[in-house]
Amino acid sequence: FPVTIRFTFHFTYGNDVKWNGNILVATGKNAAGTAGGMAYSTNGTTWSAGTGSNFNGEGTKVAWNGTYWTAVGSDTSGNTMMYSSDGMAWSVVTGTNINGNTFTGLDTVGGNIYAGYNSRIATATSPTATSWTLTDVSLNSPSSIIYDPAVSKYTAVDLAGNIITSTNGITWTTPSRKINTLTAIYKLSLQPTY
Repeated sequence: FPVTIRFTFHFTYGNDVKWNGNILVATGKNAAGTAGGMAYSTNGTTWSAGTGSNFNGEGTKVAWNGTYWTAVGSDTSGNTMMYSSDGMAWSVVTGTNINGNTFTGLDTVGGNIYAGYNSRIATATSPTATSWTLTDVSLNSPSSIIYDPAVSKYTAVDLAGNIITSTNGITWTTPSRKINTLTAIYKLSLQPTY
């Protein structure tokens, strides 16, 4: 879901913001409305613009896997994924088998990075990995992936409320029931019967 980030001196609007225990990192459309934007803050009040590479469209998702920040967005030149070790200086992900796709989801679970696009989930332990594990799934543009350690289950969802589950994050199955998107994203980890 879009996140409203109210610091217009860096963004026209924000799409996502995450906290890793030390720094907040946000992404969206830059203040001029001409390209993507990355911003960071250690206190949630004072924000600074990210440096280095950027999306020429807009940033849509950001995630932290314990080592790297990863961001995805739109870019007409095909550079749709970036990474950073500190959340401040960014570089384009190159030399992978997934950069250039239009990503609809980005999450991290247990150090792994999950990027959703089309009807596929790509998985890697680092955004700089040259080869990601690609899995075709029965979702239309996967948007969110969560993990519930209480039942040892991964769950992925698309915006239509379709869900799939997995015990390893690679092999996915489709439950027999469909739920609404809000339930899927916010409550699904508490619904082990799905």
